[in-house]
Amino acid sequence: MIKSGRDRVVDLTLVIGGAGFLAMLAIPFVGLPDPAAWPWIGVSVVTHVGYYIFLLFAYRDGAMSRVYPIARGIAPPLVAIIAIPLAGEVPDLLGAIGLGLVTVGILVLAIERGNMRGAEGRSVLFAVITGLFIVSYVLADGMGVRASGDPAAYIAWDFFLESIPLVVYCIYVKRHSFIAHVVHDGWRGLFGAVIAGGGYAIAIWAMSLAPMAQVTALRETSVVFGAAIGALILKEPFGPRRIAAAVLVAFGNALIQF
Repeated sequence: MIKSGRDRVVDLTLVIGGAGFLAMLAIPFVGLPDPAAWPWIGVSVVTHVGYYIFLLFAYRDGAMSRVYPIARGIAPPLVAIIAIPLAGEVPDLLGAIGLGLVTVGILVLAIERGNMRGAEGRSVLFAVITGLFIVSYVLADGMGVRASGDPAAYIAWDFFLESIPLVVYCIYVKRHSFIAHVVHDGWRGLFGAVIAGGGYAIAIWAMSLAPMAQVTALRETSVVFGAAIGALILKEPFGPRRIAAAVLVAFGNALIQF
């Protein structure tokens, strides 16, 4: 939706604002998370905003079939590495092999002959920075939901608070186009909110029960689907090199999960 929309900032705000609205409706029924979770919620909100900003930059300059696998694929190996000292989660041999495969796949996607200058080069840089923000909010949410005492309360407050900066920005800077967008495309935003918000809510809940690296790795096998959507729906060029790299990233992430 964001990549193909008329105004990416407004389209993103409709999705994130819609998820925040649904979360706000749930707050009276779930209450408050434990106090220990609030610092993690604060980190999650800040890093999510950074993620949204650089995701927009990456999609502005680059193809989804390249940006998405880099941004999403870089998260699981970094989460696995950082989770060792942060949460005591040490990967086994298969996990270590998976980390190596993911790294190779991302490098293949990132380094393409003749495509590392100008807009394409910037898109790779922004995709990598986007991936670093993904790592940050995944770790914050993984630690936060475990400290919250109630995953539902953590998810609702996290989604609601992280939606506020984008909505306030759009109302202030893009108020005329934002209102028109809500009237014309509000249903698309709500649909995106259910899909995006529901998908990540499940991931946060899963991290309350399972190692963060495993949850993230299984979630980010979506790089194959993201690449396919870019090629088949957005009609982006997608040769054997990108196909092989996307499959390598997905397979490496699957090994981390197993």
